[in-house]
Amino acid sequence: MHALVRDERGVIAGWFVRVILGLAIAGVILFDAAALVVNYFGLDSAADEMAVALSTEVDSLPSRANFKCDVKNASAAAPRFCQEAHNLANENNATLLEASLDQESVVTVRLRRTADTVVVERLGFLKRYGVARAQGRSGTS
Repeated sequence: MHALVRDERGVIAGWFVRVILGLAIAGVILFDAAALVVNYFGLDSAADEMAVALSTEVDSLPSRANFKCDVKNASAAAPRFCQEAHNLANENNATLLEASLDQESVVTVRLRRTADTVVVERLGFLKRYGVARAQGRSGTS
C-alpha cells in the first residue's frame, strides 16, 4: 500500500522557489525597462531645457557670431557659453556632444547619457540600448 502513496514533501517549497525566482527576474526586467524609458525621456527634456537656458546666455554675448562647442574644445568666441553648456550637461549627468549657435540665432544642444541599469549595461549586445542621445533647439530673442 505504501508504494501507491506518493511522497509530496517539498512540492510547495519547490513551487514557491520557482515563483520567487520568476518574480525576481521579472522585477529586474521591469526595472531596466523603466530606467531606459526614464533616461530617454529625461534626456530629451534636459536637452530642451538646456537649449532655452543657453539661449538666454547668448543674449548676453557682445556679438552673435556663429560658434560651436563640443566635447573636445570650447569656442574662443564664447568661452562663457561653452562653460555654461558643460556645467548644465554635468548637472544632468550627461555628456555634451555639441552646443552651437547658427546663423539664424538658434541654439542647438546635443547630449548623450547612459542609463543606470542592472542588466543592459553589462551585456555587450544590449549596451547600445542603454545610451540615449537627444537634441534640443531654442531661438534667441
